[in-house]
Amino acid sequence: MAESPDTTNLSGFLADLKAGKLDPDILPLCPKNGLPVYAEPSQGCFVHVVQDKVHSPFLVRGDRVVIDPAETEIRSGELYIIRSDQRHELVQIRQAPKSLCVRLSALNPEYQVCSADSVILRNRLEKHIVGRVIGILRNRAAVAQPVTNGRVL
Repeated sequence: MAESPDTTNLSGFLADLKAGKLDPDILPLCPKNGLPVYAEPSQGCFVHVVQDKVHSPFLVRGDRVVIDPAETEIRSGELYIIRSDQRHELVQIRQAPKSLCVRLSALNPEYQVCSADSVILRNRLEKHIVGRVIGILRNRAAVAQPVTNGRVL
């Protein structure tokens, strides 16, 4: 799987891209959320189609996010797919330093995610993590990788 480029230094990023030092299929989506854009999912990853607007304007209905099922360790502020009531849900997980609890939230503060409580013990959530969002697909075209529309595969 290719690494995400450093997008904090735009001129350096563009110079590296022109020099061929970066994979052209991985480009920054936007400095706001820092998700790289993939032409197709990496081997072993799957795609989740965003079904609602709880993460708008960063992710909107129909966007396809790439999920790495090997990335299940919780990192505060990252987006994950979790299994909740036999459905896959896209959530942002936040954790205060040294806290035993995590908060499940949407990128848009006007919405709630999950039918369960938004604060949960970290060790109870870990078994429900399906994978971390590592990027989005460049276009919304159909892909040959497994796709989940909220249903457990």
